[in-house]
Amino acid sequence: MAFIGIGPVGLMAVASLKGAARIFAVGSREICQKVPKLYGATDLVNYKDGDVVGQIKEATKGQPVDKVIIAGGTLEAFEWAMKLVRPAGVISNVNYLATGDRIKINRVDWGLGMGHIKPIGGLMPGGRKNME
Repeated sequence: MAFIGIGPVGLMAVASLKGAARIFAVGSREICQKVPKLYGATDLVNYKDGDVVGQIKEATKGQPVDKVIIAGGTLEAFEWAMKLVRPAGVISNVNYLATGDRIKINRVDWGLGMGHIKPIGGLMPGGRKNME
């Protein structure tokens, strides 16, 4: 599994799967490079150190991951997810994609449209009224 964006939401996602699988945590802030291991991440990936997809594929000997959770980052995070997830895998987006007009989905990364990759997303309404 890969978790892109390891701020508070991404860390809670990592913690929820502690011990379940090999977990790649992608982030760059120094504090976000320390905490994920405590929460169950097995591998840390800093996008400032080079290509995220390349770093993870090198660690997995070219094998895709089962699931990707996007909890932060730019539209590029979605592109990384498409390149990382296996056929019939799941991409869960809980990141607010505030900028850009389009998400690029390379047809080969998507299995030529027949890879059965499931991108899903959702928004948790916040605010005091909703939380009550």
